[in-house]
Amino acid sequence: MVVVSGVIIIGALVVSVACWRALDEVARDAHKTAWYWGGSFGMLAAFIAFVAAKKLGLEPLLVAGRGPLDLIELGLIGVIIAQLIGYLVVWAGWWFVRR
Repeated sequence: MVVVSGVIIIGALVVSVACWRALDEVARDAHKTAWYWGGSFGMLAAFIAFVAAKKLGLEPLLVAGRGPLDLIELGLIGVIIAQLIGYLVVWAGWWFVRR
């Protein structure tokens, strides 16, 4: 599994670099802006959701039957998904405003 994951990550990196080099300056600026602002707000939203879940007493529902590594994985995936959503919203907004 580690070897397969490593190959996939290296392949994704090679494709990402090739795609980045093919972009013009405007498209690069859209991506940089979206990752900075969208990713930052997405991470903030994930943190707020975590705090809200604790304050609302949802912790037993989230923790039930999960080990420590499962919880770490859940947190990582939650933050990544929030950042991707933030990225997509800002990226779409960036293009909408400029078209």
